[in-house]
Order: sequence, then structure tokens, then C-alpha cells
Amino acid sequence: MKKFLILILLLAVFAGLIGYRGYQQKILKQQIVEAEVLKVEIISPSLHRFRDSVSFTAEIEPENKAAVICKVPGRTVLNVYVDEGDRVQQGDLLAELDDSLVRQDILRGKAVVSSAEVQYRTLRSDYERMQALLSEDVISQQRFDHAETEYRSASSQLREAKASLEQLEIMLGYHKITAPVSGVISNRSIDPGDTALSQPPVFLIYQQERVKVTGSVPERSFFLLREEQMARITLDALPGEVFTAPTSRISPTIDPVTRTGEVEVILPSSGILKPGAFARVTIETGEHEGVALPRDVVRPLPGTGEFQFFALSGDRAEQRIVRIGNEENNLVEIPVGLSLEDRVIATISDKLKDGAKVEVYGD
Repeated sequence: MKKFLILILLLAVFAGLIGYRGYQQKILKQQIVEAEVLKVEIISPSLHRFRDSVSFTAEIEPENKAAVICKVPGRTVLNVYVDEGDRVQQGDLLAELDDSLVRQDILRGKAVVSSAEVQYRTLRSDYERMQALLSEDVISQQRFDHAETEYRSASSQLREAKASLEQLEIMLGYHKITAPVSGVISNRSIDPGDTALSQPPVFLIYQQERVKVTGSVPERSFFLLREEQMARITLDALPGEVFTAPTSRISPTIDPVTRTGEVEVILPSSGILKPGAFARVTIETGEHEGVALPRDVVRPLPGTGEFQFFALSGDRAEQRIVRIGNEENNLVEIPVGLSLEDRVIATISDKLKDGAKVEVYGD
């Protein structure tokens, strides 16, 4: 009997321990549930006036550039008088080619002209004399016609000889390569001793007192552009520097392959903007009102191009996946999926999930 009572006592103690353990688990679950209620701060969307703009990237180019080619290829380069970066004026001598062959041709051409002139003067004198004799009926018409034919042939030969000599003298001038425009030598592809070729250009000359930035704009944005709209140009290489200028040219057509149109901005280089530099261009096209949220409330969804924020729905967080519009003054436009009446959760937490229970500060 005593053993039976001890057994009953042990069972009662064991049952009590089990009950106590269950009570502890219940209390713990309640604490976990209470811990899962996330306290959050609520904000309201605002109406903001956003500036509309179109942006593109491009390389800076000189306003004008001249490619200087060799007009007498195959000649040896004797001297080069300029180097890359040198400033030149129109007509300045850039390089000289070996002109010994053309000078020999000119000497022969002058001899031909001299001989043709003697022949011409002789036959012209005969022609004039025959003309006088014909008027006095001293000679026959046939003899006069023969003298006239020889005279006119000599005249033609003299003109051809002079024209050939003139072409040779022009070609002689091509052996001196001069600057067709004023500007800066941006590229030089010949050295003394080289054999000059017609391609590529032997020099490139940039006129870069003014530079231009030309870019392609998608069709959906292209129709917002107008000439004289103000453009902002920035360079990654010059952080903090902003250059402004009106748009100078809007293409009259859209490329049917790329569905883009070309826009050009010309502005003073100010001695700072260099051809070849990478530029970012933003052109303001107008403004509009939009519903906005602070930038840090709207978080990107990696790999999707979409964004998310959480709105308050009763006592739960509601995930909303949206696309953003303009960004300005740390505000982000939400064109679709947000209204001014919405209450948006401003608290950022990894525990904030769609459907999560939340408690608003101050409620």
C-alpha cells in the first residue's frame, strides 16, 4: 500500500511538471506573437511638381573638324612642321613632300609651251599675211584655208600646253600640305621619311572654341523636344561642374531601325570641354504634378526593374510593387499604385513582410 501511494505521488508530480511545461510553452508563444507585432511609423504621400526632362549620354565633339588628306600619294614626306595639340591658322604650312619629279615635269612643260608659242606666233604671222593677200586676190582660197587651219591648230596646241603646265604647277602646290582651316591639330599620321598615302587623313584639325554634344533619344521622349530648350551638360571627369546651353538642332526624322531621333547641343568649350570626353545631357521639357514618396521608403526589387513600398491595410502591412517616375529633391514619383489617401509605412525593417501585423506609433 505504501509503495502504491509513492507511485501515485510520483505520477502526480510528473503530471504537474508536464502541465507546468505546457503553461510555459503557451506563455512563450504569446510572447513570440507579441514580439512579431512590428511597431511602425506612418506617413502620407505628397503632391509634388516634378520637372520633366529627357536625358542621354554622348561624347563631346568639336563643332567643326577638317580631315587633311594627301592629294599626291606615293611621295616621300620631307618635313613635318606641326604636332598634335599645336594651334594652326588657315594657310599655315603643315608638311612638305618630295617635289623633285613634278619640278622636272614643269621644266619639260615650260619647254613645250615655249616651243608652242614660237610655232603659234609664226603661223599667226603667216595667217595674217595670207589674209591680206586673199583680200587682194593674190592667193587662192584653198591656200588661205590651209594657212588658217595651221594657225588654229597651233593656237589649240598652245592652249593645251599652257593648261598642262598650269596643272603641273597646281600639283606642285599639293606637295606643300597647308591647313584648310584654323584650329588645333588633333591627330597626325605622318613622319619625315614616310610615303604619303591618300588614306587615312594625314592630319585632323578640330575647331573647338565651341563643341557639340549629339545624342539619340527614344521615340516616346523625342516628341517632347523643341529647339532652344535648355540643356544641362555634366561630365563624370568634372564632378560638380554644370554647363548649360539651348538645344541647337532637333532631327526632322526618326530612325526607323532604332526608333530614336537625334538632338544636338552646341556650347562654348570655355577651354575646359575637350572633344572625346564623356558627357551626360539633360534637357528640361516642362513640368507636371505627381503623387510622391520619400526616396528611402521606396526600395528596389533586385533584378526586376520594379520597386516596392508597404502601405497600412487595417493592422497589416500591404506590399505594393510599382514602377517609379521622376525623382527630385529626394522624392520619387509613383504614377500608378498610390493615392494621397494612402497611409504608407515609413519604417524600414527586414521583418516587414506582406501581411505582417503592425502597430502604429501613437495609435
